[in-house]
Amino acid sequence: MASLQRSTEAHQICAAVADDLSAADVPVEFNSCLVSMRWYKLVWNIAFSGLCTVSGLRTLELLSNPQLRQRLLVVMQEVVAAASADGAELEADLIATFVAKTEAMVSYAPSMQLDAMGGRPLELEAIYREPLRRARRCGVAMPETNRLLLELERL
Repeated sequence: MASLQRSTEAHQICAAVADDLSAADVPVEFNSCLVSMRWYKLVWNIAFSGLCTVSGLRTLELLSNPQLRQRLLVVMQEVVAAASADGAELEADLIATFVAKTEAMVSYAPSMQLDAMGGRPLELEAIYREPLRRARRCGVAMPETNRLLLELERL
């Protein structure tokens, strides 16, 4: 969770709510910057959700394919570059961390892939179009991410 506003008061209120949730044994992640938190999630989601969906592969099968793994890393690098230009503060080793955490999990199909398989609409606006618009406004090109969006739109 993060505050929508960047003020000391908003930060303190949000931190207090996070503390209350933690005290009640409700898992919560707190970040002082909503922009950083959104981009953090998008680094994994744009790459894995999209590539699993267009390839038909689950997470570990995707990582086992050398060409798709390389494409995944390129997409993640584009997202990190856009995030940085948009003011997000992400860990320098975030991509390696996400890949390692995913490799340690049981292979699965991300929710976007399940939506596609079930014939449901994909969340392309929030997960792809808006981040691509923000990147353009910040002067960052995301050609591989844009290519992935085009592939998803064709599904």
